[in-house]
Amino acid sequence: MAGSSSSSFSWTFNKIGAALNTSLQVVRGGKDDPFIGKNLTKAVSKLNASFPFIHGKALTTDALRELLYEYRARHKRICEISDLPYGRFSTSEYKIIMNTEDYEKHVKVCRHSVYAVLVRCA
Repeated sequence: MAGSSSSSFSWTFNKIGAALNTSLQVVRGGKDDPFIGKNLTKAVSKLNASFPFIHGKALTTDALRELLYEYRARHKRICEISDLPYGRFSTSEYKIIMNTEDYEKHVKVCRHSVYAVLVRCA
């Protein structure tokens, strides 16, 4: 599973991107709860009908829910780190930048995350 630790579905970076985008579209840009059953079902239907999900095992609502929880936790941790007084979030590079000493004090969030990565400054 290239981009997710979710064990119930074989995720790739393209599938993760499609799943996150489709979920966002279903909930009208965040105005609804993406974890509500009807929203999960709607997103799964759209995804299973699209090209990236045709091959292999069909996506289930449980697998999508697991992916959304995983990415919500990653996003929360990235926000916590970017809010540190000695960290800086680069909006042009989508990376959290901090000095090597400060970097060593924190655990890496996700080495190749869709959202951001931690970068050491020399």
